[in-house]
Amino acid sequence: MLAGAVIYYVFPGQRIQTAVDATTRQDVLKQASTPPEAKPLTIEALKNEAIDTAVQLTKDFPSDVRAIFLLGTVYKSLGSSTNAAECWEKCLKMNPNYAEAYHNLGRIAFQKAIYEKAVELWQKAVEINPGLPGIYNSLGSGFMCLGKTQEAVKAFQKDIEISGQSVQSQFMLGEQYQLLEEYEKAKKCYETVIRLQPNYVNAYHGLAAVCERLGEKDKSKEFMEKFRKFKLLEMKALKDRDSAFNDLVSVRRTVAQAHTDVGRFYYLHRSSAKAEKLLQRAATLDPEQSECRVMLASLYEQDKRLAEALECYKQISHIEPDNVNCYGNIGVISFELQRYDDAEKAFRRVIELNPNQSFGYRYLAFLYLRMDKNLPEAGKLAEKAVTLEKTGENCFIFAWACSMTGDLERARWAIQQAIRFEPDNIEYKRMYEQLKRGN
Repeated sequence: MLAGAVIYYVFPGQRIQTAVDATTRQDVLKQASTPPEAKPLTIEALKNEAIDTAVQLTKDFPSDVRAIFLLGTVYKSLGSSTNAAECWEKCLKMNPNYAEAYHNLGRIAFQKAIYEKAVELWQKAVEINPGLPGIYNSLGSGFMCLGKTQEAVKAFQKDIEISGQSVQSQFMLGEQYQLLEEYEKAKKCYETVIRLQPNYVNAYHGLAAVCERLGEKDKSKEFMEKFRKFKLLEMKALKDRDSAFNDLVSVRRTVAQAHTDVGRFYYLHRSSAKAEKLLQRAATLDPEQSECRVMLASLYEQDKRLAEALECYKQISHIEPDNVNCYGNIGVISFELQRYDDAEKAFRRVIELNPNQSFGYRYLAFLYLRMDKNLPEAGKLAEKAVTLEKTGENCFIFAWACSMTGDLERARWAIQQAIRFEPDNIEYKRMYEQLKRGN
């Protein structure tokens, strides 16, 4: 080891919030945690299982309105609007200012074509919480069905203002402008929809119609041809989906989501054992769901069960092969478990997926420095991290890499930069003092 080199043993940065071997995708997905007990897999039994789980939550938290609300959500997801409405009405008795309950009751009224009641409920939700996600889109839909075009326009505009870029509200706003014969405004809305979501089929039909009205015959023809093309693809996709549809698989996914939602409730209320059991069950029911696995991984990490957390992240990486945060977590945990080859592969995958972000380069540089190997490459990686993002962590790793290769001048510069970004960091100050003594 070169004179002046600094030893640093703590992995840089926090675990990334998300969310191998030669086994196949299905083999890996089957490695989900074993369910606590065998469950029947009939549709009726699965639905009862989800309801029983949510009912138990209300017994465990009888005074928490959110538990009642979640029970209603489970009922609704399983097709029982009547029971769902009873739960949400109970929520309003417990808390008359629970905007989410008004919103969901409005949705049920809307589905029953009781548009006046739906609008009334949504207006109450807006009065309580004007920032409630999706509420202005719902309100606009209600006004639209009542033929109140001007009111619908204002509601969709408000939703776009709040949500940034709502594709659905942009499209519906375009439709309202088209009804008002404001064709230029309608055209801009449809163009925005296609820019945000190029395969939004009906936007091409809308563009064809308004271009026809504006006298843009060639453009109208072009958009109508695109509409027909995308419509054929959409119909084929729907046909393929319908032919592949399986009632039992669909219900398994719905019940898995219910277990995930209830499991999250227990997780947030520090009931780890119950949360783990439900999240494991969700993973077993739906081998393609990432959400339950992310929470399981977090739970295992809190309990220092790193091997189990790592397995969850590996499963997520097969479900979402481009999830860069997942590979970052695989790398960090593999390092902590001293599985250095796996860590190296994971960090290289991070760089491959996200070459313009610094953390992959920093993590891989740290790995090489910690293992005291590939030091010239570690220096290049650390320098790349600093080039992409000059932060305290990146400058610190670069200083360490320079010190390990004997470039003390650049090491001193880098650690001074790190201290400038984080003046109270003790590790940075310690390295600076060591480098000063390396003269």
